[in-house]
Amino acid sequence: MITSVCVSGKLKGAINDYSRYVEVEKVAAVENKIVTDLIPVSYINKNPKSHFMRLQDDTFVVIKGRLETMENIGLVVVCEMFEVLTNNSVSLDLDEEY
Repeated sequence: MITSVCVSGKLKGAINDYSRYVEVEKVAAVENKIVTDLIPVSYINKNPKSHFMRLQDDTFVVIKGRLETMENIGLVVVCEMFEVLTNNSVSLDLDEEY
C-alpha cells in the first residue's frame, strides 16, 4: 500500500483547528485550461498554533506526508514536514513557451 505523498500548492482556509486545504493546479489536457483541486491536509501534531496553521492563505508550500482517513473529512494528507517556497501568488501561464 502506498501512503507516502508529496503535495505542492497554495495554502487555503482552515477545515478545523489543525487542518486546512491546499489548492493544487493541473492542466486539463482536453480544454487546455488550468483546473484547481482542494486537498485536505492535517498537521501531524494537531497544534492549532503551529506554524503550518498560522501561515497566510496563498502561501506556496511543498508538503511531504502520508495518507490517512479522518472522521468528518475523509481522506487527508497528514503533513509530516513542509517547506515554504513563497508568499507570492504562483501560477502557470499557458500562453508562455518554454
